[in-house]
Amino acid sequence: MRRVFPASLLVAVLALGVGAAGATPVTFADPAGDAGNAPDLTSFVVDNDAAGKISIVISWANAAYLNEDSFISVYFNSDRNAATGNAGSDYLLRIRGSDYSFEYLRWNGKDWVDSVPVTVTVDQNVLQTFEVTMYRPDLGGSTAFDFYLVGEQRGGSVVLARDSAPDSGVWTYRLAGFAPAPAPGPPPKPAPKPGPKPVPKVPATVGLAAVTVKSAGGIHAGRIFTISSRVLTTARAVRVACVIKVSGRAVPALAHYAAHVLTCQGIAPPGSAGKRLAGVLTATISGDHDARAFTFVIRS
Repeated sequence: MRRVFPASLLVAVLALGVGAAGATPVTFADPAGDAGNAPDLTSFVVDNDAAGKISIVISWANAAYLNEDSFISVYFNSDRNAATGNAGSDYLLRIRGSDYSFEYLRWNGKDWVDSVPVTVTVDQNVLQTFEVTMYRPDLGGSTAFDFYLVGEQRGGSVVLARDSAPDSGVWTYRLAGFAPAPAPGPPPKPAPKPGPKPVPKVPATVGLAAVTVKSAGGIHAGRIFTISSRVLTTARAVRVACVIKVSGRAVPALAHYAAHVLTCQGIAPPGSAGKRLAGVLTATISGDHDARAFTFVIRS
């Protein structure tokens, strides 16, 4: 775990000025007001110089300082290959709000581990910003990388609020002055033999099975609950969401999708025993979506 070291305001002004990290900084913007209590990520400014130094400024909008148990994570796909790394991500920079420490990790094929050696530094010189410095070797010598950010506010192990930047997909930064190596051309292919006509592809659909409670003993007031529904689809990219309410009031909850299962996790409000926890799970793919409403009695 490494520490964020504040510097002088003069250094901050120079770092944010034109030409601080190169001639043409690139700004990636994300809308404000969509984060709840999580860090509301608004911009990610990237620049590099001829020596391969990469300078990054991360900004958020809804608080001068990060809350306790809040995090800002930056996921880097250094080879721009979605089939490698952890769902495409090869490196991870995670900054913790409680003490402004940070860690820089790489995916070793099974888990996130410390990336050694590493020349990454993180400083906060201006409120609501972090300034990150790294070098090409920190990203495996990359000349272009995909990346996305996640701001989270947690309550113990539960994610209470989340902001993704961009809202979907990834951003791409290409280092100025570093041309990627040309890919080798494919070997000549033999003339194809005539074959059967291709069978037209049937558009993928998505459906949700019944919603069930996975929490041991059901849903209890003041405790973490988990509900789930099996997702029936052949599509690879599935977006999921869950909306939870008790007596008409929204309850923070996090939706997750893995192995064709949609799970939704949150905390039933204290003192809500006897009331009903109601909501809707949704799953969306390109060209189709499905929703499943549910209601469960909250126990004491």
